[in-house]
Amino acid sequence: MNRRIASYFLCMLLALQLAATDTSLAAAKPTANIANTTDRSKGMNRAFSVSTAGVDGKIIINAWNLRRGVNVSPGAHHFILKGMFGRGFYRSHGVAMIEVTGSVVAGGRYKVVGKVKGEYMSLWIEEVKSGKRITNVGSMKYYLCFQHVSNPC
Repeated sequence: MNRRIASYFLCMLLALQLAATDTSLAAAKPTANIANTTDRSKGMNRAFSVSTAGVDGKIIINAWNLRRGVNVSPGAHHFILKGMFGRGFYRSHGVAMIEVTGSVVAGGRYKVVGKVKGEYMSLWIEEVKSGKRITNVGSMKYYLCFQHVSNPC
């Protein structure tokens, strides 16, 4: 019984550690926030999700990133954006990783957005309030990914 309690305690400790992990890539405050977005207007099985996968060569591998977005220091940055959309039940996902560059200002609020047209996905970052694009529009042919526990795309 003691092993079970100890293992439960370690799992809880790990969960708390992950929850406390900061996705901030900023060297000093104030920062700019870049939120991730999900469009479910065509149904849950066809959701289109876009997120920041990397900033200035630093890859972001934090599950909490999906909710909070990332904080970056003001100035010019090189972003890696990831887009993924469902193509219906029992069908593969369309996925693309696209590089863009742009500048953010301190206290700015931005979001990652994109669209799919034909076999191509385009992604960019824009200001939340004005909708003004702050990066170039990156575009590429998306690839197909069959999402599974062993292959999270």
